[in-house]
Amino acid sequence: MASIGPPNTQEGASGFDPTGENPPVKFGVWGDTSKGHAVIGSSGKPGTGAGVFGVNVTTSGFGVLGQVNGDTAVGVAGLGSTGTGVSGTSTSGTGVKASSPGGVAIRAEGDTGVVASGTRIAGEFTSAGTGVSGTSTSGTGVMGSSPEGVAIRAEGDAGIVVSGTRIAAQFTGDVGIGTGTPEAALEIDRGESDAVALHLRSSGPGWGSGLRLSNTADVEGVYGTFAGEDGGWHFTDVLADSDRMVIDSQGLIGIATDDPREPLHVHGAIHSSGDLAGLSFMDRQVDGYVANPGSQGSRWMWYAFEGGARLWSGSDRLSVHPGEGGGLDVARRMRIRKGNDGSAGLWFHQNDAGDRAFVGMSSDNTVGFFGVGAVQWGMQMHVETGVTTFVGRLEKLGGGFKIDHPLDPAGKYLSHSFVESPRMTNLYDGTVVTDENGDAKVVLPDYFEALNRDFRYQLTPVGELAIAAVTGEIRDNSFTIRTDKPGVRVCWQVTGVRQDAWANVHRIVPEEEKPEAERDRYLCPAVHGQSADRSVLATVTAGR
Repeated sequence: MASIGPPNTQEGASGFDPTGENPPVKFGVWGDTSKGHAVIGSSGKPGTGAGVFGVNVTTSGFGVLGQVNGDTAVGVAGLGSTGTGVSGTSTSGTGVKASSPGGVAIRAEGDTGVVASGTRIAGEFTSAGTGVSGTSTSGTGVMGSSPEGVAIRAEGDAGIVVSGTRIAAQFTGDVGIGTGTPEAALEIDRGESDAVALHLRSSGPGWGSGLRLSNTADVEGVYGTFAGEDGGWHFTDVLADSDRMVIDSQGLIGIATDDPREPLHVHGAIHSSGDLAGLSFMDRQVDGYVANPGSQGSRWMWYAFEGGARLWSGSDRLSVHPGEGGGLDVARRMRIRKGNDGSAGLWFHQNDAGDRAFVGMSSDNTVGFFGVGAVQWGMQMHVETGVTTFVGRLEKLGGGFKIDHPLDPAGKYLSHSFVESPRMTNLYDGTVVTDENGDAKVVLPDYFEALNRDFRYQLTPVGELAIAAVTGEIRDNSFTIRTDKPGVRVCWQVTGVRQDAWANVHRIVPEEEKPEAERDRYLCPAVHGQSADRSVLATVTAGR
């Protein structure tokens, strides 16, 4: 490098303009050399001494200015073994300013890379050489202090490069990147740019690229989020060393599991609360979202209300309530399908006795009532013919038939009552005509004597006055009668009391005392002027 030469005067304008400004800048110290250091400053006075001390009392200009043209040259270098390499102080301006269009604006190497303090501590990094380089083996490489202004301003391709055992910025105010007026401890403003605002990068398996959040309160919590080597986004409880949530490389979300198998996979329960608590889901064949499904069933929601669970689709379709008399409430029909056990129906379970009864299909064509006792299918009805079969004793308050009236089937009904008896009575009847001697034989079914005992007879002559009598009682399933005249038509009736095996075991007792639990209760309380809760059948409260 050729010598430029000293300036004409120290106070007047020189012919050298290191900054390219017009008019040329004035300077306090000028050093020019092609061999070593142009200006060396050294001070042995502790505390207040300075190697090079530049003061500028005006509102513009520089106290110390360093400029370089080479890629590896340094404009201003401050070296200190334990102290401060470069220190800039300004009451309202810039303490240290470094600008390098293609290099490193500020390089700080030391135990603490950069220490900055101020009302607002903001880094405005705009654009390569080194503007300011501070090196310290154990102290502060570059220190900037400004009570009201900017402590350190770095502009360059690399704004600040810091290396050290601990690379720490000790800020007593808010830090802004891309903004001079931060409103948070750290604020990054990229403006209208789509460039990444903050990028944490690592090829390690865990926290190398993570963000760690800690709380040192009474209940300590340490949590973090990072991109894992598995391609997933992890949200981790550090103290428990467990992932709380993972979004895998396919976009599947896992909560309390790191191996999600569905778009949302929760290992454990899902809880919803508040005024709008519920679980909403769409029909799989319906696209988009239907706010009001009406009666179409395109969207359903499970929710809880007044202590019960309800299934809603336009209106409540099903509810389950744990209260007395609640249970399952279906607003419309309910279909029960046949499974692998051969029958479709409902089992009834009592806490103290277990499964006790079943109502459902006993075959493809019959529906009935099943009990766990010896009777089992106590009643069955054929679904096509309506024929109903009972196994066991049928007890009723009354009964009969009701048919379309034979004289006016379109406009009336005809009802008859059953014939009742205190005994298990069977009735048989018919007509015979006596012969020329006045005799006649009545033949009964071949099972008559096996089924019946205690026979009773009724004879009525028809068409004329005559005397009729039973001359031979039932034997070999027949009996004989005689009239005092020949050729008399006689209507006969015979009754017997059942004596088959079932009837002998289940004999009807015409009169019996009510059990203690049924005393002061009635089969039909209304006809006795009693309220419905006095019914024998209401010993188990129905409830609502």
